[in-house]
Amino acid sequence: MDDGIRPGSGLSPADRSQATGEAGEQVSILPLTDDDVGSLVSMYRDYAPEDRSMGLPPVDEREIRAWVGRLHERGTGFVAWLGDDIVAHAGFVPRKGDDAEFFIYVHRRAQGRGLGTELTRHVCREAAAGLDALVLYVARDNDAALAVFRKAGFTVTDRQPLDFEMYLSLTPMASPESSPASIRS
Repeated sequence: MDDGIRPGSGLSPADRSQATGEAGEQVSILPLTDDDVGSLVSMYRDYAPEDRSMGLPPVDEREIRAWVGRLHERGTGFVAWLGDDIVAHAGFVPRKGDDAEFFIYVHRRAQGRGLGTELTRHVCREAAAGLDALVLYVARDNDAALAVFRKAGFTVTDRQPLDFEMYLSLTPMASPESSPASIRS
């Protein structure tokens, strides 16, 4: 039986999350490791030009490697595996105080399956263990991403001509249904 854990990862089933992809295949969400960087760079090399936003991810392989390296070194990252391929990358990088910048990239072949929603939940749960808030930047015309972020509880805090800044408080609120506690569970 395939438990969705990458060989040699050292992870138990409790250390990872799973989502079901198209045709019932399992997508495993795991922490990004040094060994995954090459596969992640491959995903970004194959990233559709029309799916890039605000200059990210970079196009040149050298720039992709440097960008992924910075995210991996400074932040907390997760990857989604579909078979032997990474199809999504999400995480957060500390900013100032007790907040961090959230990021998520889902390869075109894995879009529209709920993976963005699952990864967002996963990252928010992880971030809630030590941060007060997450901030993100998203292109104004990225309706699918905006829907995922709003569903997770992010609200628009700044409107620029081409993008929005969105914010999610990870501290408990008075109302359980509007609280990140629903994200944490």
